[in-house]
Amino acid sequence: MESFRKRTERFWAMFVQAEATLREALDEHQEDEAEQRFQALFSRCLFHCPCWLRKQEGHYLCIVSSQGDKLKYLFLHYVMERAPYACLVHWQFHDALPKGIRTKGTPDDTDERSTQLLLLPHSLRQRFHLDVYAPFETMKKAEKIKLIHRCLDDAVGEYVRMFLIGQMKLVKQPPQAGISLADFSALCERETWVKRQRHAHQIFSTYAIFPNQQEYLMRSDIFSGVSSQLEVITDYIRGKDQRIRQAKEYGIVVGFLFYEHAHLEQSQRLWIRENLEETIAQICVKDGIAENIGAANGLMYTYLDYVVYDWEAFVKAALAVMEDVDTHLYGFQSLIHNELPLHLVDNRPQGMS
Repeated sequence: MESFRKRTERFWAMFVQAEATLREALDEHQEDEAEQRFQALFSRCLFHCPCWLRKQEGHYLCIVSSQGDKLKYLFLHYVMERAPYACLVHWQFHDALPKGIRTKGTPDDTDERSTQLLLLPHSLRQRFHLDVYAPFETMKKAEKIKLIHRCLDDAVGEYVRMFLIGQMKLVKQPPQAGISLADFSALCERETWVKRQRHAHQIFSTYAIFPNQQEYLMRSDIFSGVSSQLEVITDYIRGKDQRIRQAKEYGIVVGFLFYEHAHLEQSQRLWIRENLEETIAQICVKDGIAENIGAANGLMYTYLDYVVYDWEAFVKAALAVMEDVDTHLYGFQSLIHNELPLHLVDNRPQGMS
């Protein structure tokens, strides 16, 4: 199967040939036609996702959206980050819907309703958890939530809604210290840069679970970890892998490197893990091979989680970095259930399972 890395290169090569035609359509206010052409090109090379093309203040905007799916957002970020330099003269590329961009189908009363919202933000673990007062008595709960999401996208942008807003709770009474949506937007502007300065497209969170010492499956021994994709970790624990299987169809492998560490001193384990992460990043990130999305500590193994955009190149890199690591067993396993691990190195003493 063609890797996502190659698919992305093919997409941009075709976009360079088509972009002048897209600009002409936007100049003539034919947004629908331009978007349909772009959508067909993106879907043919990569996958289907909502997109919008706009002409704004002398520039042309190209916007794609994961519709709140943080894993798919990584894929879109990967693509948009690799836009050819020549295209940046005319185009601005966005991997999420920016604030202030209205999409077709937005109800006419959205502005009026957004001014009636009151929000009480609670800052916790790099996110805002929101109490929201939405005085729309005739709306069902699902309709209210959909409206609130639409208003948030308009006020703070899709990225902020996905990564900087955690739990959202509807309240029946207006909170005394509640603020308007406009004030919340200003608050996000002040906070976003601090939280994004290290990882512009990932925000990591820690997690802790109880290891299952009766099972001998990979990751059953984990007791703590860190991840930018907690939904993916939760899905794996619950036996769900639909999104990972879908990613594989795009040429993307989502999984984890693992190595046995039981014979290593505790002080060595963190040092080795950090060095491995740094070394793999130096090889993989610059060349668009893979990116790290987390790590976990187990009783028997250490795990490094990756989204892999070029599987063959990643395996070569993984083999190279492990040459000097003192471990009996080293390999990779997909987050697709029932797929067997790939043992890159297996020097276990006889009788060791």
